[in-house]
Amino acid sequence: MSFPLTSTSDFNQGLTCLSFNILKCNTYLSILQKIVFDDLTELLRELLKHSIADSQIEDYFKAVSRQFTGRLTQREEDIIYNAAGTGYQCFDITILTKLLRYFPEKIHFETHLSSLTRVRNEICHLPSTYITHSQFETYFDECCDIASALEEYLKKPKYLVQKFQMIYEVNTHCKNGRTDLQIEAIKNSLTELNTG
Repeated sequence: MSFPLTSTSDFNQGLTCLSFNILKCNTYLSILQKIVFDDLTELLRELLKHSIADSQIEDYFKAVSRQFTGRLTQREEDIIYNAAGTGYQCFDITILTKLLRYFPEKIHFETHLSSLTRVRNEICHLPSTYITHSQFETYFDECCDIASALEEYLKKPKYLVQKFQMIYEVNTHCKNGRTDLQIEAIKNSLTELNTG
């Protein structure tokens, strides 16, 4: 339904006709997307870099590509072949998980890689953008477990789980109308980062 707008008052009247529920946003999904597509993907890049230099990835790919259960797209193959010059920054979660599945060291992180792939697929193929708090908690806990295990394998301090907790706190306090807590959480985070 469109509203002919001739003035600001027409616009405001049109907004009042909309149901408030239409304007409400479920932040749980966006929190999970940030965690999976930004933070965990970056951790997978570190895992790949830890396992093999970008200058050697093309040879490695040629050696294991016959073992792949699914084919890579031409775009994915091009990204792999160009890694020697560009590094792993262009590698998305799909390419990273496909490559890491064939590493000799995968025994240490294979379960977590499978969990991450499943979580990624489930949140990408939800029937709607609304998820319940219970669903969110389940996915969030899995992401924390994955991050913790991969950071442990890489012998990194467990900053990512703390970051996830911060993202959760900031976004859920804001969602519940507690912007004062959100601001306080951001201040505390900045203080911790500056002292750490």
